[in-house]
Amino acid sequence: FLIMINRELVSVIIPLYNAEKTIEKCIKSVELQKGNFSIEIIIINDGSTDNSFKTVQDYIQRNNRNNIHIYTQENKGASAARNFGIRKANGRYIALIDSDDVWLEGKLVAQMEVFEENDVDFVGTLHNNLQLGFPYKLKNNLFEVNFKKLMIKMAPSTITAIFKRELIEKSGYYDESQKYCEDGNL
Repeated sequence: FLIMINRELVSVIIPLYNAEKTIEKCIKSVELQKGNFSIEIIIINDGSTDNSFKTVQDYIQRNNRNNIHIYTQENKGASAARNFGIRKANGRYIALIDSDDVWLEGKLVAQMEVFEENDVDFVGTLHNNLQLGFPYKLKNNLFEVNFKKLMIKMAPSTITAIFKRELIEKSGYYDESQKYCEDGNL
């Protein structure tokens, strides 16, 4: 007889706009993340004019997924879609990915280990093996990100970000009027 321990919940937020050709690969890459945590996937259809919404609905039905939720809003942009998704999220941790991107297997496991082993609120990386240079310095296998350093070089990449929900509740949500570099502003 196995007793299930209450595992951390990671809410993965995916803004969706006209990505019917890429959204299934994105979802599958999130589902490959297996670790000592549970995942809910929250997809916000941001007024797509293609078959993106139907593609996700079909995927959910075909694969019998009750941890994937899709919501629709009129087209307001990625910031509004992310805010909508974050507000719907139930997890202690919020992870971000765009509908045309994929994660490598083990990404969330590695990041959740960083949370367990360190006193941090936010974990992210650069993507595609890019190296993080000046003004960042490696300390205990981590780079510290702060406001001053962000003014010199924006890091990490949004699609790699995972943070404690309380962080965004304290700092405020995305500026929905901003259409570019919204992640840097946040």
